[in-house]
Amino acid sequence: MRNNQLKIGIVLAVLSLFLLTACNSNIGYTFKHYAQKPGFDLKIIRSDSLSEGAKGISRMLRYLDGLQEIYVLRFDADSGNIRENAKLYHHLIQQISDEHFENLMSIGGKSYWGLYAQKDQSGGISQILFLKSGGRHSLYMWSPKTKRVPNNK
Repeated sequence: MRNNQLKIGIVLAVLSLFLLTACNSNIGYTFKHYAQKPGFDLKIIRSDSLSEGAKGISRMLRYLDGLQEIYVLRFDADSGNIRENAKLYHHLIQQISDEHFENLMSIGGKSYWGLYAQKDQSGGISQILFLKSGGRHSLYMWSPKTKRVPNNK
């Protein structure tokens, strides 16, 4: 009986870790999906690769302890479809809501700017998302606490 409880506990722990990883990477999958579409360009910057030359960014990263990578997705209307960009924006807004991100700052107008953070159970930042959408160019930046996003879902 005790052996069965231990096995069930281990299975639940592994399943919980899998679900936490899956939840943390939904935005990563969205970024990778849109990176395949015309007009979108995805760059992944590892925080340990930033040199002293990028002092502003390296200073900012000191405050984001544990965030290992920055995903930068850019959209250019000259080579892409503005409707696809709008779909991405609305999809990210839905994910922000579904995944309980906290709105740190948002500014509306001709273009939309927003900064969102998701906290873990201990109150630390687990994900940061920055949106600049609207007009001919958009920029989406996401940084998860985990080191990498799995390649497939």
